[in-house]
Amino acid sequence: MYSGVMKGVAATVIAAVTQLTVAETSIKVQNLSDINTNKSSVYSYNNYGQTFQYTEGESSALLFMGRTPEEGVELWIAKEDMSVEMVADIYPGMKDSQPKFFASYNGQVFFSAEGPDGRELYVYDGSTVELVMDINADGSSDPEQLTEYQGYLYFVADDGVHGRELWRTDGSLTERLSDINNEGDSAIANLTPFGDWMYFTANNVVQGHELYRTNGETTELFKEFRPGNSHGVKHESPMIVYGNKLLLHAYTNVVGYELHFVADDHQTVPLLFDAVAGADSITAIEEMHIAPDGLLYFTPQIEVHEELWSYDGVNLPVKEAEQDTIDFLCDFNEQLFFASNVIEGNGVELFSMYNGNLNFYNGVEGDLADINYGDASSNPNSCMVHDDVMYFKAFATDRGDELLKLSQGSIDVELAYETFEGQDYDTFSVLGLMPNGIVVAEGLNRRLSLFDPNSSETTAFTVAQASGVDSANINNWTKAEVAFKGN
Repeated sequence: MYSGVMKGVAATVIAAVTQLTVAETSIKVQNLSDINTNKSSVYSYNNYGQTFQYTEGESSALLFMGRTPEEGVELWIAKEDMSVEMVADIYPGMKDSQPKFFASYNGQVFFSAEGPDGRELYVYDGSTVELVMDINADGSSDPEQLTEYQGYLYFVADDGVHGRELWRTDGSLTERLSDINNEGDSAIANLTPFGDWMYFTANNVVQGHELYRTNGETTELFKEFRPGNSHGVKHESPMIVYGNKLLLHAYTNVVGYELHFVADDHQTVPLLFDAVAGADSITAIEEMHIAPDGLLYFTPQIEVHEELWSYDGVNLPVKEAEQDTIDFLCDFNEQLFFASNVIEGNGVELFSMYNGNLNFYNGVEGDLADINYGDASSNPNSCMVHDDVMYFKAFATDRGDELLKLSQGSIDVELAYETFEGQDYDTFSVLGLMPNGIVVAEGLNRRLSLFDPNSSETTAFTVAQASGVDSANINNWTKAEVAFKGN
């Protein structure tokens, strides 16, 4: 189970909802003439897309972003019965709604989408899509960072008057909670519930980026690390709750920007450790993640490279690796898997950590610790687990970008599915999981299909309406359990 902050995406456990994020997936079209050649297709759309997987009763479904020439980019749903249909034409006509930032709350799915009123907050109840509120009457409120806390769904939005501030909704009442910067945007980031408070970073006209908190009634500056209008916290770096601590990247005059923590007394913010001796600083922290082995792994950027560190909550953090690239993928077999160029000369390949031990994996052709032979990178991504087997996308030696698999207890990567024989380029996308397989978009026209791990074959979904779908694309995917009300 994921419980951490992945690059660009918050992964938190909120009530009964488990959210899981994986590395970004990129689609590059080879031949435009092969895409969307008739009205019964939806082709890949690669700008900020997301999918959202949920469970309704005993059935699974996948919300995703697809495009038709008639409706543009809209919200679609793929169901366990192999049917596909458009959920709603949120922005009527050929205009794009581009739904994103999905979150499960109160038995419904909330998300941001572009509509006739601009980009606003919408809700899907399992049957229909409705606008929650037109927050910005003169433009787009651009809601994001949807986070459940104490019975409400909190988010950041711009009403066109107060700039980007903290809002909340219970599905009926939607209200603004703060006006931290009365002269513009407060740049709120990192909404993180911890104990009876939700902490976040923000700035105003007096202070730079500092640490704030709210309990739903009071919103206040909690700690000013750096007096004046200089930034006291790195708002680009994630925050995470680990044990009885809230970890964050903050500044003091003595050590510069280093890792600090809010103690469980909610009064003090001590320094955790000084990774770069003296007043030199950690430039940024890219990712923070609590792995199945119970350790917190994080990737500080120091000077021009990334480092991989582990922390057990008691002793000082330990540096495990130092490389140019370290991208967390997913948890499998009690280990944290990641992509990195740890071995010089092998490019970016697949590795894992368990209790501070680094593990490597052999390629499809038997190449030692090298899925894509030599200094070329396999660039593993889109990792997910189905029936004790880990599936992921990567470039394999002499095969191109394919679906690969790793069985539990093995160090040998195998080919799971090959769209075209030979060295094709990026003709396969992994969208999400269902009980009977993995939802994928394959081929030059991004045909929406279900990969069956038992037969190693794909079956196309059946379009449920005239403007159909046979392909789609994502950047992130999220898994959650939703019991839709009234259904």
